[in-house]
Amino acid sequence: MSESLEIITNAIVLKTVNYQENDKILTLFSVDLGKITAGLKGCRKQNAKLKFAGQPFVFGEFKLIKKGDKYTVATVSEIESFFDICQNWDLLKIGSAMLEISNIVLNEGEPFPNLFVTLLKCLKQIAFETNVAKAVFIKFVLEIFSGTGYEMQFDKCCQCGGAFNTHIILDFDLGNLVCGLCKGNNCLEIQPANYYVLKLISKTPFDRLSSIKFNDKIFYELVDALISNFEFRFGKKLKSLS
Repeated sequence: MSESLEIITNAIVLKTVNYQENDKILTLFSVDLGKITAGLKGCRKQNAKLKFAGQPFVFGEFKLIKKGDKYTVATVSEIESFFDICQNWDLLKIGSAMLEISNIVLNEGEPFPNLFVTLLKCLKQIAFETNVAKAVFIKFVLEIFSGTGYEMQFDKCCQCGGAFNTHIILDFDLGNLVCGLCKGNNCLEIQPANYYVLKLISKTPFDRLSSIKFNDKIFYELVDALISNFEFRFGKKLKSLS
C-alpha cells in the first residue's frame, strides 16, 4: 500500500470538471510539477472553504496530497486574483483561450517553467491592463510557437530565404511565412497591414505592447490565422474561441 506524500507548489488552475455530487477535478499548471490532475473535495457545497479554488484562473499555493499517482488538494492559499477577467466577456474569451492553449501544449507531469512565467505574466496584464489584452494574446500565441519549436520567422521567406514580394503567405504545412513564389496548397494570405502588426508584436516586449495600436478587424484576422496554424500544428480544435 503506497504512502501519502505532502507537496506544496504554486499553480494556476487551467480547467475544472464537476465530479460526483460536491467535488471537482482540477487541471493544474504547477511551476514545479508541470500539468497535473487533482481532486478538490466538497468545493461545490454552498459554504465550502475552498469553493474559490475550483475555478479557472486561480493562482495560488496548493498543498497537495499524493498517493500513488493521484493528487488531492488539501488546502489553497490564493496568491493573486484574476477575478476581473471573468467580469468582461472579451477578456474571458482571451484568458480562457490562453488556459486552453497551455493545457494542450503541456505534457502531464513535465515542468515547463518558461511557459508558466509567460502565462502568469499574460494573465496579470489582461486582468490589470485591459487595453493591451488583444496584443498580449497575439504575443502569447507567438511565444507558444517559439517555446514548442515552431517559432515563426518574419524577416524573410522561410523557404527560399528571400524578401517577401507583393504576397505574404502563412503556409500551414510549414507553420511559417513564405513569399508568393513559394506558396503551397495549404495556406492563407496575410494582408500587409496585418503582417506589419504581427511582426511588430513579435519584436516588442510584453511591457511595451501598449505602444502598438491596431483595430479589431486586424486583431480578428490575425487570431484566425494564428489559431488555424496552432490547431494544425497540435491537432486540436480550440473550444474557447468557437
